Amino acid sequence: MLKEFLELVKKCGNDVMFNKLEDKYFITYNDFFGFTEDGEEEFRIYDNELAVEMLGQWLKNNCIEFIDKYYETYVFNDFTVETGYLSFDI
Repeated sequence: MLKEFLELVKKCGNDVMFNKLEDKYFITYNDFFGFTEDGEEEFRIYDNELAVEMLGQWLKNNCIEFIDKYYETYVFNDFTVETGYLSFDI
């Protein structure tokens, strides 16, 4: 299952940032483009939109536990994935 997850992450290319700490993986969706002249956030269109959607759907369909707080956490038997958005971190 981990191998399939890592393959899906790779297909997302620059649309996700990926880090690992022990058995926990952190994915940040790269949705931030910049700011308008009025200071409003602008969101970027994903280069690999289908791959990003497939990754999110796979996480939802295959996890054994889902925790939805500020960040979404997907629990699997051997690993955990926490997802967030770059626009949240600005």
